[in-house]
Amino acid sequence: MIDEMKQIAKRIKEIREISDISAEKMAENLGVTFDQYKQVYESGKC
Repeated sequence: MIDEMKQIAKRIKEIREISDISAEKMAENLGVTFDQYKQVYESGKC
């Protein structure tokens, strides 16, 4: 399960980068802090 979460997080980051969206802007769009975004969405840690 942990490996799958890390793969999903990697895909989220790749798609964000391909879309030319900063991590800060993505966090803002999701309504979370930058730190929360990086810790949860792009690291795969819950």
